[in-house]
Amino acid sequence: MPRSRLLFPLGVLALLLLVGCSGSPPDDLGSLEEGLAPCPETPNCVHTGDGYPEGTPALLLSEAWAGRSLEELAEAVRAGVEGLPRTEVVRLDEAPVEAGPGLYLRAESTSRIFRFVDDLEVHLAPGSDELVVRSASRMGESDMGVNEDRVAALRTRLERDGVVRVGAGESAGVNVDAGLPPRTGLEMTGYERHTTHDELARYLAEVRAVGSDMELEVFGRTHEGRDLFLASFSRPLVGSPEEAVDSGKPILLLGANAHGFNYLLRESLLRMIRELATPGTELNGLLDHMIVLVVPSKNPDGVEADSRFNAVGADLNRDYMTLDQPETAAYVGSVIRRWQPHLVVDGHDGGAVQYGGARPYSLLYQGPATAAADASLTELADHELFPRIDRSFEEAGLEAFYWARGDEQAWYGGGSATRMGRNYGGLANTLSILFEFAEWHERPVAVESGVLAYKTVLEFARDRGELLIRTVDEARRLTVELGERAQGEIPVEESMEADEGRVSYRISHPERPDELLEVEDAEHIKKPVGTRFRARPWAYLLPADATEAVEMVRRHGIEVERLDAPMALPVQSYELVGIRREEGVNEVDSVVRVEIGAVEDRTIEFDAGTWMVRTGQPLGRVATHLLEAETTESVVYWNRMGALLPTAELSEYLEDPAGRSAPFLPIYKLMSEIPAP
Repeated sequence: MPRSRLLFPLGVLALLLLVGCSGSPPDDLGSLEEGLAPCPETPNCVHTGDGYPEGTPALLLSEAWAGRSLEELAEAVRAGVEGLPRTEVVRLDEAPVEAGPGLYLRAESTSRIFRFVDDLEVHLAPGSDELVVRSASRMGESDMGVNEDRVAALRTRLERDGVVRVGAGESAGVNVDAGLPPRTGLEMTGYERHTTHDELARYLAEVRAVGSDMELEVFGRTHEGRDLFLASFSRPLVGSPEEAVDSGKPILLLGANAHGFNYLLRESLLRMIRELATPGTELNGLLDHMIVLVVPSKNPDGVEADSRFNAVGADLNRDYMTLDQPETAAYVGSVIRRWQPHLVVDGHDGGAVQYGGARPYSLLYQGPATAAADASLTELADHELFPRIDRSFEEAGLEAFYWARGDEQAWYGGGSATRMGRNYGGLANTLSILFEFAEWHERPVAVESGVLAYKTVLEFARDRGELLIRTVDEARRLTVELGERAQGEIPVEESMEADEGRVSYRISHPERPDELLEVEDAEHIKKPVGTRFRARPWAYLLPADATEAVEMVRRHGIEVERLDAPMALPVQSYELVGIRREEGVNEVDSVVRVEIGAVEDRTIEFDAGTWMVRTGQPLGRVATHLLEAETTESVVYWNRMGALLPTAELSEYLEDPAGRSAPFLPIYKLMSEIPAP
């Protein structure tokens, strides 16, 4: 069993920064004559000769080195060690030829930010065929798995160079004949760089080959043709999304990397995939209670370009309403729509500053924040899930808080636009959570704290799965009911206002950025409040040639019907009294703002082939947001009605408003049920 990777308490971390992180070489380092000292009983040391931690494989010289000189072997080992990130060889001893080949090497590895120094030793006893490696931290007790990863990276290099046998020794939970456990590119390089897309693809295939309770599929492809991977985990293994939905278990979707240069939570998910697939691990045990879906990389093209955007310059986290990009369209259409998850986590990295609101918080979170969503989803996150995350991080010596930033007057949440993933998820009746991480601490701490955050979500689903399912199912039921009865109002404009509760937090001091400023009993500006509304219809009607608008609606999985014969129907009509075209956003050339005048009840003869979209369906809230022309996510706003807008008639009306009538918007609202079309 792999040992637990504990997190550095912040107090210990601060103390280490104050006293200096290099320290002096410990007294118990080994030598050529005596070999390597055993590890202390702390989780910050690895010793291949003692198999510590349990299951650590030995490094046996390959047969190719039989008869070769000790000098050649020493140089090969030196080259392997010096190829590790920020590692310098400080001592190399060789045994006399008459004593048989033997060597001792010591190196120092320095961490990237805090300059922690670890000691790496390699020993070959005269006459032995086993290279013994010991890597240990000089300070503290926990290392976030850095020494394990360093030894694994050295093993990989020596295997590649033919110095040691591939897959030699024993490794817990892995068939030695099948080789070593799969490792990410980040792990193999000692956290020097993130995992490339090709490495990710290879790693997922390797985990699938040696693990169980896992299925792997390609659910789409990017602009540049890279595969989009979905790993699904269940026990017993479900054969289809339909089986998952029928299982009665909560379905969780964990994702990351919508922005290509967000690597941290992508790496956290890759590590979790390995444990989810490995029987006997803690995460694998959770599969008795839930079904877990993982999309570790939503934007592989952005990863390869080290860019926020995809290959055509679009922000995938601003594409959820248009679904113009193949990556987002596949994610919504082939994953969210088919699997119908109860809870979705969207993992982002906010950079080193994160709008000034990150430090001292390792994780910032937020649930749905749009007035158009069912408020019970946000309440479940605020009252049940987020307090649990806070406790998990506090126990690990870390801190978590709400996204996004604060000043001396208030803490401000993120925006309410439904084109963003967390708000779109709420609109689609899913508990949709945003995670934001900042890389202001060492990568190992960041990646492991990401694992902790996602793991806490899984534990929440294990313990509160019935409540999660009940809340989401009720939101979906109510959405259908409101549409079928044409009840309630649709917010077409909203603002963020202060929540009922007040908060205390810490921020970087405005004049002394290295210091933290305590802010107590401040407002929390995160509550979405509708400021202008329209009545919810039973259905919307669009002209038969509104194909571009209908295509955009259908991409979400919203059911669309057509009138099969002409029908005279009583509808609510909007007078169009103004159109303003603005510069486009997110690779859309231009957007359209409309001004509505009077709302009139009329009876109109509609042609056969007229499109009809009922609001009494599970995605009814998404449908109303797309078809109410005044929202900033509508088919009108995104310029999908094109020439159907009566611009000529509007110009004539504006020239002579007293003598002419305003034209009507060509989207009509049925306010009561009609027979099936």
